[in-house]
Amino acid sequence: IENNASWLTALMEENNIVINYEENILTEERIAIISVNSDDIETQTITIIQSGAEVYLILNSINENVTNESGNLNISFESNVEFTIENNASWLTALMEENNIVISYEENILTEERIAIISLNSDDIETQTITIIQSGAEVYLILNSINENVTNESGNLNISFESNVEFTIENNASWLSALMEENNIVINYEENILTEERIAIISVNSDDIETQTITIIQSGSTSGNIITSDYDNIFIYPNPIKNILFIKGNIKNANLKIYNLQGQLVLEKILDDKKEIDISKLEIGFYTVKIQNINNVFIEKLIKK
Repeated sequence: IENNASWLTALMEENNIVINYEENILTEERIAIISVNSDDIETQTITIIQSGAEVYLILNSINENVTNESGNLNISFESNVEFTIENNASWLTALMEENNIVISYEENILTEERIAIISLNSDDIETQTITIIQSGAEVYLILNSINENVTNESGNLNISFESNVEFTIENNASWLSALMEENNIVINYEENILTEERIAIISVNSDDIETQTITIIQSGSTSGNIITSDYDNIFIYPNPIKNILFIKGNIKNANLKIYNLQGQLVLEKILDDKKEIDISKLEIGFYTVKIQNINNVFIEKLIKK
């Protein structure tokens, strides 16, 4: 007795040929030919056809939740078919190493979770998938300063920030502007011609995080009725005033501005030769008058009664 297969043995016991065969772990059927040979008779053959194993691909996990930090994980498998691996995410790689699928993923710096689908494809079995859900990063907004004291002169300052959320900027002062430029909040503020300090609150608002504020405190200008003057022989009257403001002196080609206590511009006129200004529509209270041309400036406090 002879046979052509290593997975099978054939022995003669009395009037029997005893055939022992191993398990076929492959998916294809296999064939063995057992030859019965004699010098006295023509060779006869026995054909053994063993069916292939049922195809399988077993994963020890098909869903994984991971943190926003970078990392990797191994998913072991058992299979008797060849397969390839694909995934739909650029932030993740999946490779086969022996009986493991090794998955490496990058840090998620966004606040939203993200999902990757890893597909295991084979011609012999239905595609199986592994779902990786990575959580979003914790939201943050960090300002390098939340309180700033500035002089009464006009100027600007930059407040840098770090954030992974979108936000808007608002402020409650007309004498100040706040804009976002790259990773900075750029604040521009006008001169404070009043003697009192003034305060602006800049609000940084986001749907994803609690509102944060920046407080700007601008000091007042030098005290006294005439705050500053580069003009010679110019003054305003009456003071206190009710309706008409008179201006005495050389004011040709000058600009007049009147501010309230909040630093808001409430009246502006080009003076030229005009030396009478109607302020009857202004509310009763304290104001600051500023007269300025290219070379000179005059600033004085004014009381409206």
